[in-house]
Amino acid sequence: MNPYEDKPSFKKAKEELARLKFLEDAEIPPGLYVAAKWVEGDGFDLPQLAEEQFFSQALLNIAQQKNYGPPAVNENTGIILGTHAKLGTPVGIPDYDVPSNILITGGSGTGKTNLGLSLIDQFRRKGITCRFWDYKGEANRLPFYWRDAVVFTPQTAPWQFLEPVGDPMAYYTGIIGDIRLEFELRPETFPLLWQMWERILRGMVNKEILYPSWEDFCRVAEHQAKADGRENLLTAARALRNICVVLGPQARVRKVPDISDRYRIVGYDFVGQDPKILRLFLGFHFTRLIMKCQEDGLVTVLRAVDFIDEGSVLFSSELMLRYTSHISAAKRMVSMGRFTGNGLIISTQNLSQTDSFAKQNAATLSVFRTPSVDDAIEAAKMLGLPRDSVQELMRLACGEAYVRSIGWKQPVKIHVPLFKP
Repeated sequence: MNPYEDKPSFKKAKEELARLKFLEDAEIPPGLYVAAKWVEGDGFDLPQLAEEQFFSQALLNIAQQKNYGPPAVNENTGIILGTHAKLGTPVGIPDYDVPSNILITGGSGTGKTNLGLSLIDQFRRKGITCRFWDYKGEANRLPFYWRDAVVFTPQTAPWQFLEPVGDPMAYYTGIIGDIRLEFELRPETFPLLWQMWERILRGMVNKEILYPSWEDFCRVAEHQAKADGRENLLTAARALRNICVVLGPQARVRKVPDISDRYRIVGYDFVGQDPKILRLFLGFHFTRLIMKCQEDGLVTVLRAVDFIDEGSVLFSSELMLRYTSHISAAKRMVSMGRFTGNGLIISTQNLSQTDSFAKQNAATLSVFRTPSVDDAIEAAKMLGLPRDSVQELMRLACGEAYVRSIGWKQPVKIHVPLFKP
């Protein structure tokens, strides 16, 4: 029991503190109110009028906060995320914010993939290519939704990552660096692979094809390892053999026709593959993007979008805790992808277990129901919601989400309708 609670001065001080807290929550600087109180006096009504104005503005701010709507965008200049839960108006972000990345999080079956499909459909109608990197089997739905969609596996995808883009030396350094990282090769093996690759390029007889296939690369590495008796080079050859096994017959192909303009939506099915294979091929893909960008010049205009439907296989925090001098492809893509005009959309279930690198580089965050307390607390902090909103985040209905994007004053609750192509 506080002995001072019954004293008038104590009660008055509590009331003043409550007023200051009310003004602060309503985004009115409490210092202005304190200054007006100091100059109060008989016959001088201006400070009192100022105090009344502060509280009137505070009430108006609170009313606006409860019905806040982000800057309006239309379908021609932006993408629609959903409808405002209270106002029923469209909520979206402009196209130029997409290359700054979108992070979608929530529990299983809460509507993340549904939102992703809606975004893909909007990009498709704008003529923007969408690449859907799939690790849980959702990609097979794409051709049923869109006639210009196709799904590839690593054995059928029309890629040949040994075809250089831009400066060949810089390109192959990046490719071999990703191989070293994902297969955890020893640092001294890296220069051996690079020296061997230089000799391969110099020995190419057919000048029309200036690069070998993966099978060629693997066989040369195996031969060189046996000839030199180097165990570490033989380990590198085994890593290349793993790539050949994943690619299947395509590992023997040197030149692959470019059919990227035939399809607006391309799915890559990695179901059942080792996650490091997905990370490796994504690294190859980003190396091509950044080298192409170096040729064309840095751009931030939206050109294409990569959607990763299960981000935990790339951006889980424990996967980032590897002591290496080579930055992972996932980190490079999430931090530098916008300079290539490429948007990255990451969907993940466990926000608290997602690496901070991905969270800090996402300009737009969409949070569906998060059954985990840790995830809900993390989401409330990132959205800027009060602590008592944690329970609401854990009880959101399917298709409901809180969204916040760069430039918004506060998050908004939206409804994401069921996707219908």
